[in-house]
Amino acid sequence: MGRNEGIRRNSTVICAPIMADTVDQMLIQMNLVKSYGADLVKIRLDSLKGFNAREAIQTLVNLSPLLTLFTYRPTWERGQYNGDEESRLDALRLAMELGGDHIDVELQIPFSFSKID
Repeated sequence: MGRNEGIRRNSTVICAPIMADTVDQMLIQMNLVKSYGADLVKIRLDSLKGFNAREAIQTLVNLSPLLTLFTYRPTWERGQYNGDEESRLDALRLAMELGGDHIDVELQIPFSFSKID
């Protein structure tokens, strides 16, 4: 079954959060949670240490065995990212642009966060 097969609207979906210091560690976790029956992975970009956003996101999108949901949780939302807000949102926009299946943003953000057409 392909990455996008098997999930139907109005069906229960299991989402496994993925947090790691490196992209390679995230990929290992993704394959593990797939073997446990997860349908998609919530990729916590805020857990990565010292990464190139474009390279990391493209690798995660290309090599994920499951649907992806990207988030980049700031410290004010109990995440690990404490940098510039525009850079954080740019990384999430990049995830959309590079083919991430879903993006998770904070309740305050959607009105200023535009969808790529």
